[in-house]
Amino acid sequence: MNAQESAFIGHSFPVKDAMAKVTGQAVYTGDMLLPGMLHGAVLMSPHAHARILHIDTSEAEAMPGVHAVLTCRNTPQVRYNSSKRFKGYAVTEDETIFSPVVRYVGDRVAAVAADSPALAREALRRIKVDYEVLPFVLDPDAALNGDAPLIHEGGNKLGEMDRGIGNYEAGLAEADVTLSLEYRLPAVNAFALEPHTTLAHWNGGRLQVWTTSQNVFAFRLILSEILDMPMNRIRVVRPVLGGAFGGKLEMIQEPVACLLTMRTGRPVRLEYSRAQCFTSTRTRHAAKVRVTLGARKDGTLTALGYSEVLNAGAYAGSSMNVLGAQSGKAFILYNVPNMRFQGTAVYTNTVTAGAMRGYGTQQILTPLELTMDELARRLGMSPIELRRKNLYTPYAAHPTGKGTVGNCHVTQCLERGEQLFAWDSPMPPPREGKIYGRGLACGVHGNSLAPMTIDCSTTSIKMLEDGGLIVFCGNQDLGQGTVTMMAQIIGEVLGIPLDRMEFVEADTDNTSFDFGTFASRCTWVGGRSAKIAAEKLAAVLREEAAKMLNVDGSELVFHNEKVMHRHDPHYQACLADVALYAQQVTRRGDLLVTGEYSSTGNVGSYGVHFAEVEVDTRSGAVRVLRMAAVHDVGRPINPMNLEGQIEGGIHMGLGYALSEELVFDPSSGAMTTRDAGSYRLFKAEQMPEIQSLFIGGGESPGPFGAKSVGEIAAIPPAAAILNAIGQAVGAVFTRLPVRPKDILAALA
Repeated sequence: MNAQESAFIGHSFPVKDAMAKVTGQAVYTGDMLLPGMLHGAVLMSPHAHARILHIDTSEAEAMPGVHAVLTCRNTPQVRYNSSKRFKGYAVTEDETIFSPVVRYVGDRVAAVAADSPALAREALRRIKVDYEVLPFVLDPDAALNGDAPLIHEGGNKLGEMDRGIGNYEAGLAEADVTLSLEYRLPAVNAFALEPHTTLAHWNGGRLQVWTTSQNVFAFRLILSEILDMPMNRIRVVRPVLGGAFGGKLEMIQEPVACLLTMRTGRPVRLEYSRAQCFTSTRTRHAAKVRVTLGARKDGTLTALGYSEVLNAGAYAGSSMNVLGAQSGKAFILYNVPNMRFQGTAVYTNTVTAGAMRGYGTQQILTPLELTMDELARRLGMSPIELRRKNLYTPYAAHPTGKGTVGNCHVTQCLERGEQLFAWDSPMPPPREGKIYGRGLACGVHGNSLAPMTIDCSTTSIKMLEDGGLIVFCGNQDLGQGTVTMMAQIIGEVLGIPLDRMEFVEADTDNTSFDFGTFASRCTWVGGRSAKIAAEKLAAVLREEAAKMLNVDGSELVFHNEKVMHRHDPHYQACLADVALYAQQVTRRGDLLVTGEYSSTGNVGSYGVHFAEVEVDTRSGAVRVLRMAAVHDVGRPINPMNLEGQIEGGIHMGLGYALSEELVFDPSSGAMTTRDAGSYRLFKAEQMPEIQSLFIGGGESPGPFGAKSVGEIAAIPPAAAILNAIGQAVGAVFTRLPVRPKDILAALA
């Protein structure tokens, strides 16, 4: 079946809640009001490292309209890990809701619940805290020194990862050319438009939580362990979400809101300010990465090595998960016989690092792609030819020796992108103060948590007596179109238009367990479970329609909300009539089916990006003129949504390459980039011209052959841009972001 034969797959649809969002009707967590609702606020540490000697909350507690004050003295000291995914998952648990030792500027010290946000903030100002200020360390290398301040018992080294294939040292020895470069990559913020917000209500012995979460089931689990409460007494719901990009995957403010409502018996809403979203949530990991390549004179790679120091920040969070993910994706882009990945995660007195779109892949593949261009220069090769010689091809043996890399079309992406971008066309001629360059970069990302951990999704579908559907899924939409993708899959199977489906999603009471929206798993795992559920419902409808029409059910097909005989359209019935027949005559109940899918393997989604830049040799300013992005996503489900993902990924890549960086004051440890102005996000008018193309022959067992695009879209653009700048100025840049002063230094 091709896209032209499909009713829904391969066709563009707007996201299902687009109209509600653009008309202001969508209800976000911050819009929700409950009778008697109080407002929470959190006091953050002004010190990078300190022991709390005494807290005087009496003045705050005496204020009219203040109903609760929380500190480390009156809250559970249960240790937890904010990234725990499922019961029994082994992770380092080193965080408490409030700790007697604060470990970064922005760590939680106290919280209040009051009648208004202004009153809550004033109450925080009335809390008096005596600190014993302790030495702090911001740099991971310094934190590993024997005389560094101890951030946690057991040392500042959180953990290590060492994986390899072949014989790395022998691969280097047989190389004609070796190249080793060290890179510094910054911490950056996900900067979702909607701030972190939680509304909690302790109601009749049950805890109800509405929050900006990417993983409601994990949040329920962590809350149950912290609060020593059975999970059936906790309900976590994710309302409409205004973006996340990984930054809302880990639990941050929810325990505070829950304790406040349990203390007061009234609903409490806690919303972080934009500054707090910078200083006190999660960041992409800052990293120091050394990439080493060995190659023969003809460009064949003989060895590839990574050595990385990852800045975990003050608490463990997902740092070891990120190292594990990196160690897998490091090996599935270039087919090199000898590879090694060594990574170390280190505690520092900075805000905790966590998940962000790409989940560590940018930190290893950006340096790799910059090093590949430098290797091409040293070998006198085209950067395209060097990559073409070494990229994986479809169904090549997997580097682990288990199975293959799947229907991998990264080489096709390279070749189609070369044509689309017109790589060999004449470069714009230099003019006064302006020079031009072109660059490219390849990337890969996975489609599942498997095989690192279990990964499953469940979708249930209920058909109503008028033929409409209610779909229940733990797989949750963050604004990226997950629900629309699932609706297209269900529509394709059942012949039902998208406006005849409504979704109940991400509600721990009303949807089945799901791992959440991350790891690019929504299409591969969630979409597959939706297809299985739709096929189960199709089987039930065929069975019921066969009784109604007195025909062989195996000959029935679905189209335009009807079921009909494939050879004799005289035999047909509306799905509404079939549903009513089943409800009132045969089954005496709803048509309700459940599709479950557990991923057993993981394949790569691949992409190649091309960039053309203009460099001002007088100021060092860079303007990205145009980009082309070609992606292997298996079989595209919604081309318009794919294009949106590419554009968003390129926007993030522009910032990572040229402007975004969280900066810390070395004298105090305080973050100095804590608003949109100082953080320097790219504006809409600064975006380049973008061409997108999607290829691939389909990937089993993806639903209708589809793979993900969400994270791979954000992985190649930064390196492509930096390689273009490097070509223009004749340099390789090893510290991100590249500022005008760095370019002027390279030109000099």
